[in-house]
Amino acid sequence: MRSKAHLKSHPLHPILVCFPIAFYIGTLIFDVLAIIKDEIAFAFTGQYLHVGGIIAAVVAAIPGVIDYKFTVPSDSSAKEVNEYFTGTEIWIGINTGWLSTTCFHKQFFKTPC
Repeated sequence: MRSKAHLKSHPLHPILVCFPIAFYIGTLIFDVLAIIKDEIAFAFTGQYLHVGGIIAAVVAAIPGVIDYKFTVPSDSSAKEVNEYFTGTEIWIGINTGWLSTTCFHKQFFKTPC
């Protein structure tokens, strides 16, 4: 299969996917540091990395969707498996976003969860 979203014959989706992964790992590290050190600067850095990870994930998803729609054959088993994983990823994303915005960062602003 040849990617429809490519740059000089290099597919864009695999190139861009590493950025949200790195941002989310950084988010985890800085959130843990914020809890251990009880320092608000680490929490803010984790929050900025979280936003950067969301933006990078959306940017990486665009060529992924293009490749999925126009490159993967309609009778492929990848289409069936993807339906399950897409629902799972949406559910995990909603819950993770809700937790990070309602509970964790509010502990530094002294508001109840």
